[in-house]
Amino acid sequence: MSVLWSGKPYIKKTIVKAFILYIILGLFFIWIAIYIPQVFIIYTILVWIFIGFYIYWKRAHTYYLMENSVLITRNWIFGKYQREFTFDRIQNVRVQQGLLAKIFNCGSLVLVTTSRLEVVFSRSSYTNAS
Repeated sequence: MSVLWSGKPYIKKTIVKAFILYIILGLFFIWIAIYIPQVFIIYTILVWIFIGFYIYWKRAHTYYLMENSVLITRNWIFGKYQREFTFDRIQNVRVQQGLLAKIFNCGSLVLVTTSRLEVVFSRSSYTNAS
């Protein structure tokens, strides 16, 4: 079976989102940081550890579009994962693109299977088929 397309999730938007969330949540901790500066330091360290782990987890995914199916693989420190969906099991397809995704020219493709499982592909760019 040949691979028609393969790709990994788009990370730049994730980093920008994380930075925005860090700033917004940091505004809530600023009044505590005035009295106890160590709290803000701990908050910063924990947030960036979590974000780093999330980016690593996201980059562990690879998506493959095959002739008759979609294959999702995840290869990371906790093991390997592989899931394949044939086209006859895909019931619905949605495209999701928020404000940041429009700015970065990316978005998500959501496949809904016959078992109501939603599978999300984060794509780096969209192209119009002619």
